[in-house]
Parts: sequence; C-alpha cells; structure tokens
Amino acid sequence: MADAAAQETFTLKFATGVPATHFISQVPAKFFMDRVGELSKGRIKFEFYPGEQLGKAKDMLLLVQTGVSEMADIVPSYVPDKLPLTGVTELPGQSANACEGTRVYYNLTRPGKILATKTFDPQKVRVLMAANIVPYKIVTSKKAVYTLEDLAGLKIRTTGGATDDTMRALGAVSVRLSGAEIREAATRGTIDGALYTHECEVVRIIRDDQVRYRRRKPRHCQRHVHHQRGEVQADSPICRRFSSKPARRQENIIASGWMRRRARRSRRLPASSRSSLPRQRSRRWQVRLDAAKQEWVTRMDKRGSAGSGSDEGLG
Repeated sequence: MADAAAQETFTLKFATGVPATHFISQVPAKFFMDRVGELSKGRIKFEFYPGEQLGKAKDMLLLVQTGVSEMADIVPSYVPDKLPLTGVTELPGQSANACEGTRVYYNLTRPGKILATKTFDPQKVRVLMAANIVPYKIVTSKKAVYTLEDLAGLKIRTTGGATDDTMRALGAVSVRLSGAEIREAATRGTIDGALYTHECEVVRIIRDDQVRYRRRKPRHCQRHVHHQRGEVQADSPICRRFSSKPARRQENIIASGWMRRRARRSRRLPASSRSSLPRQRSRRWQVRLDAAKQEWVTRMDKRGSAGSGSDEGLG
C-alpha cells in the first residue's frame, strides 16, 4: 500500500491570463512546472491553460476558489477589492529592483506573515510563488512625456489598485485594463499609452508603429507589480494532500519558485525614443508620487487592512 501511494500521480490545472508567448508563460510558469515535475520525480504533472482559456485575467482568483483550476497566475491589482494589501508592491519607491522587491514580498506572503493572514488566508488560497516584476515604464504613442504637463490628460493603461492612484496623482487619466486588452485598446485609440514592464512584450502586444515614446522614471519613482504564481484552494483535495506531505516535500515545491536561472533575451523597440527626467523635474514627480503613496496607506488603514504595517514591511 505504501509503495502504491508513493507512485500515485497528480495532475493540476494551471491557468494564466497571458498568452503562451508572453514572458510570464515562457519563463516563470514553464520553469515552475518543469521544476515541480523534477522535484516530484514526475508524480506531479500539469495541464497548462494560457491565454485566458479557462477565464479572463481578472477572474483567475475566482477560478481557483471555485475549483475550475487548482493553480493560477493571479495579478492582485485586477481584484483590489479581494486582495487590497498586495497593492503595497505597486507603490512608488518600495524597492530598488525586482529582485529586492521579490525577496521581501515573498516573505510577507509566507504563513503567519501580514499578507498571508490579512489578505490570502481570508480568500482561502495558498501562495506558492510570489514575485515582483521589473519596474514599469510609461509608453506613449502620440507624444513624448518630458514633464507633468505633457502627461496631464493622457489616457494611460494601468492594472488598477495602487497603479490607478499613482497615475491619477500624476495628472493622467487611468484606464484599467489587463495585459491582454492593451493591444485592442491601443488600436482603437481608447488609450494614449500604457504602464508596462518588459519592452519586448510591449512590442508583442502593441504594434511597433504605436510605440513611439518611453518615459524612464527616476529610480526612486519606480514601481512594481507582481504575480502570484500558483494559488491553491485551501480546502481543496490537492491542498489537503499538500499539507499532509512532509515539510521537506512541501519545501521542494515552494523552492521551485525561487530557483529560476534563465538568461533573458533583450529586444530593442524599433523607431522609439527614450527620455529620462532631469533631477530638478524629478522632484515635482516625487512630490506627486509621495502623495499617492500616502493616500493608499491612509485608505487601507481606514478599511482596517493595516496599510501602514504592510508598507513598513516592504519598505
């Protein structure tokens, strides 16, 4: 009986809201699945459903909670009403780079930590991998952004949550869209630009002739968004099986989220120009960004969500 149980295999559905060609699918998701398969000696297998095959990007959390998919790539800012405190990683100046932000943010999602107890536990999901991705840039198509006045009134795509607060503080009009909706919005003229991360992915999503200008933000103004890689329904059979395994076996699965080692290829954006903020101008931007950050903290505290505590934990 013990030998039979040791050979039992499990197949998990893994859903994402981005296409199979997207960076998130190509690197983190693929590595995670491959690594789990390796550490489990082939006993854990995956059915991968990228590109919103099982549901819209904003519904990934719901897919896990209802058991449609055992795991999903969840962008918390798409559901700020359900995962409000996760917006702490999107606030200006929280970390100098994605690696630093990921290290601190991942720790905050561990059992017993503030984001686990205040945000994920009430939603009955378990965070297997949590990561910040690289800082956002302002990408525009109609005009370059050199000053706050240039940005004023432009319709800029955001993910919602804290990114929405930040763009409004800078004077832009925030348009909440998932990554999968950017291309159509840019084609129709619904947006004048977007906040996005990987330049190569901008080219994949928005046509080359629609990407003309990029605003490099000063380091202290950089913001990050994050993805929860693989949330598991807490009372589901697979989660009970996970919890029943020895601690070492559990750590093998969780560790796969940390052991990604793959060189990323870079792609230059054709026919686009970059601009950086001079120090004198950046001070004006920083005043606005600090105000957006404080507004978010105050709002979370009023909701009883311990916004100050999560901000201090990441900062």
